[in-house]
Amino acid sequence: GQEIWLVGGSNPDVDYSCISGYFPGPHNIYDDPLFRDANNGDYHLQSLTNPNCGGPGDSPCIDAGDPTILDASLSCDWGLGTRTSDMGAYGGGDRTPVISNMTRVPEFPIEGETCQISAIITDETGYIDEARLHGSIGGPFYSMLMDNVADSFFATAPALPRDVTASYYIVAYDEIGDSTVSDTLSYTVLAAPCCDVDMETDEYPVNVPPGGSFGLTGFVGNPALDPILTDVWVGVRKAGAFMQLYNFQNIPIAPGITLSSHLVQSVPVTAQPGVYEYVAFCGDFNSWAVCDSASFEFTVTGAPLANGAIGWLLDGQWGEGTNMPDDYNLLANYPNPFNATTTIAFELPEACDVNLNIYNLAGRKVATLIDGFKDSGFHNISWDASQYSSGIYFYKLSTGNKIFTKRMTLLK
Repeated sequence: GQEIWLVGGSNPDVDYSCISGYFPGPHNIYDDPLFRDANNGDYHLQSLTNPNCGGPGDSPCIDAGDPTILDASLSCDWGLGTRTSDMGAYGGGDRTPVISNMTRVPEFPIEGETCQISAIITDETGYIDEARLHGSIGGPFYSMLMDNVADSFFATAPALPRDVTASYYIVAYDEIGDSTVSDTLSYTVLAAPCCDVDMETDEYPVNVPPGGSFGLTGFVGNPALDPILTDVWVGVRKAGAFMQLYNFQNIPIAPGITLSSHLVQSVPVTAQPGVYEYVAFCGDFNSWAVCDSASFEFTVTGAPLANGAIGWLLDGQWGEGTNMPDDYNLLANYPNPFNATTTIAFELPEACDVNLNIYNLAGRKVATLIDGFKDSGFHNISWDASQYSSGIYFYKLSTGNKIFTKRMTLLK
């Protein structure tokens, strides 16, 4: 066991000890302090009796400290009291760190965006020596020291490309090296916003009688570096209930392009007076994956119009923009690499004959996607390569006197 050795001839006076004997004086100690695992460097006071301490296996130094400081806990499993109410440097019981409220901000990081991992870390001793964030990006774990303000510990995880899955866990250490490992927190990095949607009303505020209508300009754009196909759907919301009206699917948009179109929304004569919200979404309509949304309020007021609209009719086509290409262009396919379907997009400033072929690395044509007349504008077509082997392929666009060739990679 561990003992306190005194220099010969000394006459110590030890305060707050309830153990007497062996040496003369009312406050001297001669008992084995019963450390929890001194041979391995754990000098917490041993406490085995549950729920009440005082059994033969419990350290006599528990509750032998300052009698004016009361124990904070009655369970030996979690230690008895504060550092000063027990004698010894670390007190009694199991005082390993406790990690809670592990979170990430933002909750769903997008490509190129950093993510802060944080947690509340406490210890009954009140001392956390350090906490480290261990992270993995599809490979071995690496480690970084976490900063803290009081019990709040945090570290910034690096920005990652889309579709990468990252995993993190925290290891916290107290002052004698006891450690606790948190659960693992994993997330998949999302693609950057796939579309932008916005609306501008012809007049504001929008007040319309039952059976009347109001005008708006709808915008849908592509903020990404690749061409996209997106859906736009609109509806009205009143008193928290949403009623979908129309959806416009598979709108092709070139990188950096915003399409605008004017629409007229009718309000049925049966519409109840009150404030409504007109809402537009863009993204994937079939899965209701919303990339962006926009809304504005309108008020239905006054008497119904004679021979007014009988339904929520929408005049116009969302995405009918006037942003026509000013040159021929073959855009990068998306995704690339891909498995097993990819979309190829191109731009035509005028109507013409178009030929789009796929070639393998040996230069052999393996597929013809388009061979015919196409109107001016933005076009796209998907290639299903599920029947082809992995490797590098080329897609070649011929438009009159202009020819474009780009490379893509099929991975299975």
